Amino acid sequence: MKTITCERVIAKPRTEVFAAFTDLESAPDRIQGIDSLEVLTDGPMQVGTEFRETRTMFGKEATETMTITDFEQDRGYSTFAESCGAQYRASYTFEDVDGGTLVRFTFDGKPVTFMGKIMSPVMGLVFGRMMKRLLAQDMDDMVAAIEKS
Repeated sequence: MKTITCERVIAKPRTEVFAAFTDLESAPDRIQGIDSLEVLTDGPMQVGTEFRETRTMFGKEATETMTITDFEQDRGYSTFAESCGAQYRASYTFEDVDGGTLVRFTFDGKPVTFMGKIMSPVMGLVFGRMMKRLLAQDMDDMVAAIEKS
């Protein structure tokens, strides 16, 4: 799968934007594509935090367990998940720019099983554009929610 990158400028200070993105429990209220999200680890977000996210994607309910693999307060974080024969990594970075905060989201998947490797080219062609639109919509939802507050 190709790497998908999505960027948005949010007209709020970086600390406020970072706090909203790391408030996992509020994600279903902010992002229309998330049906539910359950944080599985107690305490604030940090390396090792796990959460289970359920979405309806391509007409089917999909639940993934994700782990925070990198975390730097007010700067960024990364997640990791393994599902359907592939490993998925997502990263968010936050930086100050004129007019607010630049949020950069990067997502990629790597097939790790035999079947995953066989299906990867087809999945990339069929679902690549749809995933890019879905992830862009997530980002647009977050921008609207944060700028509204």
